[in-house]
Amino acid sequence: DTMATALWARLQPIRLLPKQCANFMSTHLHEKSRQIRLDLLDGENQGIGVVAINRPETRNAISRQLVSELSEVLDFLRFNNQIRVVILKSDVEGAFCAGADLKERVTMKPDEVGPAVAKMRSLLGDVSNLPQPLIAAIDGVAAGGGLEIALACDLRTAGETG
Repeated sequence: DTMATALWARLQPIRLLPKQCANFMSTHLHEKSRQIRLDLLDGENQGIGVVAINRPETRNAISRQLVSELSEVLDFLRFNNQIRVVILKSDVEGAFCAGADLKERVTMKPDEVGPAVAKMRSLLGDVSNLPQPLIAAIDGVAAGGGLEIALACDLRTAGETG
């Protein structure tokens, strides 16, 4: 408990430097509709990658786009030997991840559901098999698939509301 509190306190003031990820993000992810953000830190925090989920309108519900973007970011990190540890967090206050986007699921054709679920399962494997230690910084609700993502991380730390 004391160690988790100390880790959480250390995560709060980290300065994020998104410019370092600009080439990757602009090449691979569309700025306007991005649901995942990657920040590579420098200075005393060099070697830390921070992956942030940002779908405030759905409390970070897992959409097909979110799965695709998170998979791309994890692929980038997997082969980046400059990154020693990765933190997965939410940019949405009070929500780490609400689980599957059921509103999106209702709009899927029956033949689209199976592949979407398979990609989500594959994503959980990607999270679990990332070579760098992956810390879930949970500050809010982690339900359903969101909890599965957190559990696939190597370490979980929760804020007061988590």
